[in-house]
Amino acid sequence: MMKLATMVTALALALPVMCSGQAPLDPTRLEIDRAALTRLLAQYEAVAQSTGYSDETRQEGLAKAEIIRERLRSGDFRSGDRIALLIEGEEAGQWDTLTVEPDLTVDVATLGPISLEGVLRSELQAHLTTEVARFIQSPIVRAHALIRISILGVTRPGFYTMAADLPLTEAVMLAGGPAPGSRPGEIRIERGRDVLWSVEDLFIPVADGRTLDQLGLQEGDRVLLPVDPAGAQAQLVPAVLRDALYILVPLFLGVRIR
Repeated sequence: MMKLATMVTALALALPVMCSGQAPLDPTRLEIDRAALTRLLAQYEAVAQSTGYSDETRQEGLAKAEIIRERLRSGDFRSGDRIALLIEGEEAGQWDTLTVEPDLTVDVATLGPISLEGVLRSELQAHLTTEVARFIQSPIVRAHALIRISILGVTRPGFYTMAADLPLTEAVMLAGGPAPGSRPGEIRIERGRDVLWSVEDLFIPVADGRTLDQLGLQEGDRVLLPVDPAGAQAQLVPAVLRDALYILVPLFLGVRIR
């Protein structure tokens, strides 16, 4: 009976996901747009108000609805968040990394502060294009909201600030690819003490080319390639084998190297 109740709850709350026919739509996903959030809000509110579900299911629907309402009201950006910005006008510009200030503005060189209050991550580029157009005629604006994650078991382990629309395999390769002694066949993603994605769960999503955002990664999550201590100490991996590992990670996850 307990298992049946759990399944009913999961199915009720997965309804918005199943209707989309695409990658799971979770109200905490970073790059979800306003229209999708509004649809999800209506669906979770329907679950919360329905007498056909248990109290537990209705409460969870209510909690997710409140998450969405807060995002729609306040936007996604908080003090300390970082964005990558490129502005092209009369001459080619250069990428710049900006930090969101406590008043939820970013200081754009020569243009001054631009507010991000109430702006979703998915609206960032359109919002900045509109704001920059007040100063520059017909600007070309490219903007990415960045997230900070750690990548371990790679040649250059550590914290990385990356665009949320970056595919997972590209993120691993930007960190130098698998380290000597690492086991790419056991890659996983962790949040705190929990395993967010096991390698079995990752196989199909990454083969589809899903991004960090589509995999649901958030600030502080860890991408981990477990390391065999004996292999790590040896440090004598032949160059040809090391190069093969760089190729095998994307191939193992079903992604063709471009």
